[in-house]
Formats: sequence, C-alpha cells, structure tokens
Amino acid sequence: PTASSVNTYTVEYAISGACSITSTFTIAITGFLADASFNYPSNYYCQGSSVSINPVVTNPGGTFTSNPAGLYSNPTGRINIDSSSAGTYIIEYSTAGDCSSTSTRSIQIDAPDAPSLSYSSYTGCENASPSLNFNPTLNIPGGNFTSSPSGLNLNSTSGIITPFGSSTGTYTIVYTTPGSCPGATSVLFEVYPEDD
Repeated sequence: PTASSVNTYTVEYAISGACSITSTFTIAITGFLADASFNYPSNYYCQGSSVSINPVVTNPGGTFTSNPAGLYSNPTGRINIDSSSAGTYIIEYSTAGDCSSTSTRSIQIDAPDAPSLSYSSYTGCENASPSLNFNPTLNIPGGNFTSSPSGLNLNSTSGIITPFGSSTGTYTIVYTTPGSCPGATSVLFEVYPEDD
C-alpha cells in the first residue's frame, strides 16, 4: 500500500483452463499513515515543581498510554508531575482514524534529594573563643547553607558555624543540596549572650 495512490480499486483473480473462473474484491486505500509525532517541553522533571505539562501533537485527536504504571496522566497526554511516581516512563501516542500510527517518547521524573543535617551542638556563646567552630554532618555534600535572621557567622559553602562575632538569637539554618533535583532541610542554632 505504501507505493499505491489513494483510491478505491477492484482486484480480479482468474483461474484459466476449461472451467475458468474469476473472483473480484474491492480494496480502498484511504490515505497515508498519519504523523504521530509529539513532544513535551522537556524529557526530565523534578517532583515538587507543582506543574502539569501538555504535549505538542502534530495530529491531535488520538490517545496516549504509558508504561510502567505510576505516571499520572490522562488520554490527552497531560501529565501531573507531583502526582506521578518517580521513574522513567515510555509514553506512546496513537493517532485516530483508519490510517493510525504511533510514536513514543521517554520522560524521567525524579524525587527531590532528602538531605540530613546535624551539628555536634546547637548552641554557642557570642563571646566564645574565635577558634571554636561547629562543623556540619551531611549525607549529601556540596550544597549551600543559609541562615535567618541575619547575624549568624555561618560559612555558606562549608556550613561551619563560628559563634564568636555572631549576634545573640535563634537562627534557622537551611541546607539545600546541589544537582538537578535539589532538596532542603533545616536546623535551629542559638547564640547566647555574653556571661556577666
């Protein structure tokens, strides 16, 4: 059929001989295979983005399926990232009509990192020795540290806390992992005022 033109044809089959017979049937070539190509804005997503994505389809009106189970999507191909399980999925689109065709794309969804952060102590004095430092213990290194409110002597790269030179108060220290699917965790650290 790929080399034939769109049309309706009558095909005749004949058996020759003394008792020759013929038989005919009709075949209709209604069109060419529809273009089933489609795309998503990206093939990689991280949970926690609170987004749903829609496909761009060359010939809309068909249906979408996916494998394995765990992808939260509907027949139009709309995917809810946060409602889906982490994993790699094969998405198939089939066009509608008599000359249906299919195409596939791969989508990867990752869960955010789950970092842990701890210090040997969560308190210090503002008049402590300048050499007294508290080093963090991490399960996923290489990220970034922030603290709020301002006033804590905290190294944003290493996470080392130096109570000396810090203002008194209670601080929230947030650690955010590096990479394509970052996660965050936080601890409290308190700086006490100088003893009388």
